[in-house]
Amino acid sequence: MPKLFPNEPQSVVRLDSANGVALFVKHGKKVGVVGNKNQRRGQIIFTGESTYASFFIGESTRLFLDERTDVELIELTRGKETIKLIRGRILLEHERDTPITVTTNFTKSFFTNGLASFVNFDFQETVHVIPLEETTVAVSLGKTGGTVTKTPVRIHETDPQSIADFSPSLHVPPANNFYAWTKGTR
Repeated sequence: MPKLFPNEPQSVVRLDSANGVALFVKHGKKVGVVGNKNQRRGQIIFTGESTYASFFIGESTRLFLDERTDVELIELTRGKETIKLIRGRILLEHERDTPITVTTNFTKSFFTNGLASFVNFDFQETVHVIPLEETTVAVSLGKTGGTVTKTPVRIHETDPQSIADFSPSLHVPPANNFYAWTKGTR
């Protein structure tokens, strides 16, 4: 896939670790991700049952995928990196003053210098945005507008759209296993 702006530097996305096989789509087929191969803009990365994976995005961001998670690498231009969370749970550790952006069908979230988790319950049309370690996340949602938050929010993406505070259960299965794995690999 050609670069949108060929002279702009692109962040390299490469596999860091996995406890199973992470897959991506190549020529319409699912293929295993190999550690020394860079992923490209437009690729969709999948994890299956009981598989966690982490990827470096450039030199200052790590993307962790929970089992049964699909993400698309929308934009990799340095300083404009955008990940689409199609379904599942991710954790992003981002250490840069330019934002990292996470989109879903109707939600756009971004943050700088911090740690945040995002969950897309695609079958419920619900997204959880979970800032961690005092991270501030800006969230926009269609007609509803948006919010800037340091606390977790639950977003209903379709009519009636809503953004509400909530208390996530990060310490009970299955989420606790994923967060324990990410902590052990960070």
